Amino acid sequence: MHDGSSTTSSPLRFRLATAGDAAVLHELVNVAYRGVAGVPGWTHEAGLVAGPRTNQAELEALLIREDTLFIAAIDGVRLVACIRLERDGTDVHLGMFAVQPDLQGRGIGKRLLAEVERYAWQVMHARRIVMTVISQRSELMAFYERRGYRRLGDVSDYPVHWDVGTPKRAGLTIESLAKWPVAAE
Repeated sequence: MHDGSSTTSSPLRFRLATAGDAAVLHELVNVAYRGVAGVPGWTHEAGLVAGPRTNQAELEALLIREDTLFIAAIDGVRLVACIRLERDGTDVHLGMFAVQPDLQGRGIGKRLLAEVERYAWQVMHARRIVMTVISQRSELMAFYERRGYRRLGDVSDYPVHWDVGTPKRAGLTIESLAKWPVAAE
C-alpha cells in the first residue's frame, strides 16, 4: 500500500483491513452512511434511508471472502475511512466507501479513492471499476463524475432486498457508475 501523506498535512497510511477490523468497520460504515445527530457530514443518507447500512456479521463474512477486500485509511493508529472492493470477473466493484463524519472535507476520501483505484488497476488488474449510488444523491454523483466516473444509464428501484436500509420516501432509485483506466495509471 502507498503512503498517502504527500497531499495534505495528515499522515495517512493505507492497508488491507483484517477480520480484526470488523467491529471498527461496522461502526464506521454505519455512522458514515446514516449520520450522527449533531455531526455534519455531506455523504450520509440519513434523509433518504433508515436503518443500518451493514451489520458486524456481514462484515466478518466479507472480510474472509477471497473475492472481496477492504482498503482502510489509517490516521496515526485510528482507522478513519474504508472502501470495499469486490472482484466480479474483470470488473472491480467498489462499495461501503466511508469516511468518519468529523473528518470529512479534509481530502481523506479523495486520497483513499485514488489509492483504491491504483490498487484495482495495478494489483487486481481491473478492466473497469464499477459502483452503485443512490440516484437522488446529486452531490455524490458529481463527486464521482469529477473523478472520471461515468453513469452507465442503468437505473433501478432502491434494493430493499439487499438489506442495506429502508427508503424513507417513495421512488428512491440507484444507478451504476464506472471508470476505465487511463494510460498514465
